[in-house]
Amino acid sequence: MAAEARGAPFAGLRAAVITRRGEQQHDVDDRRCRDEKGRGRQTTFASRRKPFRDGPMTDRSIILLLERLRTIAARKSRFAYDVRGHSYVNSGMVAPYAPASANSDPTDLEGVLNHALEHDAVVSGYRDPADGKMRYTSCRLFTDVHNAVVFARAQRQTSVYNWNRLEEIAVVAVTSGDAQ
Repeated sequence: MAAEARGAPFAGLRAAVITRRGEQQHDVDDRRCRDEKGRGRQTTFASRRKPFRDGPMTDRSIILLLERLRTIAARKSRFAYDVRGHSYVNSGMVAPYAPASANSDPTDLEGVLNHALEHDAVVSGYRDPADGKMRYTSCRLFTDVHNAVVFARAQRQTSVYNWNRLEEIAVVAVTSGDAQ
């Protein structure tokens, strides 16, 4: 009874959140969203807040992500990083996409990052022992070797990296005489 008496003054109130500009009111109780003219539409909590991966990234967040990837590249000789989840890739097979154009530079991190954000959002990098430069690629993550090799072959890539065993797997190209 004491709990009912304590909650009684709040029974008729509705929890609402108004944006800074006051343009849109989110009615939490009945999950309806109303604009300034009072029109309503069904919505869920998740659709009110745009997730990172659905909206375009701001210039500031791209700059911070580029700095983060360059910092990782300075510390490691090989890495794979999920740019949407902001986490390292520690397991699975990473198969690189083909370069976007014939004249694309593998040391251009910004171009690789843009390609990764448009596709599967994994950026990998390895330090080339010949010249010491970091080479970046936009990649796709797989859980099995077969699908990773098939994808790499379709993208005309020479290898897939297996993070489970920390080894590089060579991709053998299929010639027209071998495929029957």
